[in-house]
Amino acid sequence: MAAGLCGCARHTAPVVAAPELTAAEADFEELWQASLDVLERFRFTVDRRDRRAGVIATLPMTSKHWTEFWRRDAVTSTDVAESTIQTIYRTARVTVRGGEGEGERGGVSVQVLAFRSDRPSPQVTSTSEAYGLFLLPGAEDVARSLLMEAELREGTVTPLGRDLLLEKRIEADILSAAGR
Repeated sequence: MAAGLCGCARHTAPVVAAPELTAAEADFEELWQASLDVLERFRFTVDRRDRRAGVIATLPMTSKHWTEFWRRDAVTSTDVAESTIQTIYRTARVTVRGGEGEGERGGVSVQVLAFRSDRPSPQVTSTSEAYGLFLLPGAEDVARSLLMEAELREGTVTPLGRDLLLEKRIEADILSAAGR
């Protein structure tokens, strides 16, 4: 019994209390958390979080097909039709700025890049190739990212440019979630 209690310790209050956040720091924190929440709602997987630079970057995500009514990453019906016919990847990058001056509020800028895969659909000709089509749960995002990187190296991905409508939608959702 005494041997089991040896690892127990009483936690004490910190000697120095955590400093209060300034208005600019609180504003930055509010926008940062709202950005992470909104990217999660859009089903993006965050790849990089750099609080000092204020940058959040995501892994590539395949876009919404017409049967996926719950997804929000394709804004127009043309986007949905195109991503149903061809594999379209989207990545997002959110930059959060805190307010510099007294009473000045921070802001966010969003950049969404779209890419089209030119790789032909996989052909299953054996049982081992059929097993290769399935992944363990949770490994989809990493596998998708590695696939897109391989396609970029091989030249089988065509950049489509920025998705301005999705950028505006994400930015509006972030500002709304931050109470603006």
